[in-house]
Amino acid sequence: APSAWNALPLSLDEPTRKIFFHAHIKPHFDYCSNIWDSCGDNIFKKLNSLHRRAINLTHSSSCISTEEKYLALNILPLKQHLLYNKAVFMFKIVTGEAPEYLTNVFQFFPRKYSNSRQTLTVIRPRIDLFKSSLLYSGASLYNSLPNSVKSLGSVKAFKTNLLTLFKK
Repeated sequence: APSAWNALPLSLDEPTRKIFFHAHIKPHFDYCSNIWDSCGDNIFKKLNSLHRRAINLTHSSSCISTEEKYLALNILPLKQHLLYNKAVFMFKIVTGEAPEYLTNVFQFFPRKYSNSRQTLTVIRPRIDLFKSSLLYSGASLYNSLPNSVKSLGSVKAFKTNLLTLFKK
């Protein structure tokens, strides 16, 4: 476990602990999250356990459940957070804000079938293992988003609307 986990002083007030969470703990979960988002169940259980532990340390009230702490802290549970990161990454690919070598990997529906470049081609997998790849899962996730969210012009607006969508 990262050393930041043990460095969280419980004597700090909750807003300071939340800042500490976003500055020192959340980056460990965000690093390469699009790659290991589809990890096996055993690894995900360990990661989720660490994430829940961090949430419990950030919001120290013992009167409410961890799920209520997520809501109180305005933080997504780990699985939703990983999907959120992947959706933002895919938005950057579609809008051309990602590096060209990544953008070139994905294909868009031809314009005669779609009004814009907002629909990605999802390659039919021959084996189930391919479903965990970014090429398949990222395109599927992005295509499943509402057009009202996908049509936003900036990453900031996309993130805000996506966060609202994930909290429903």
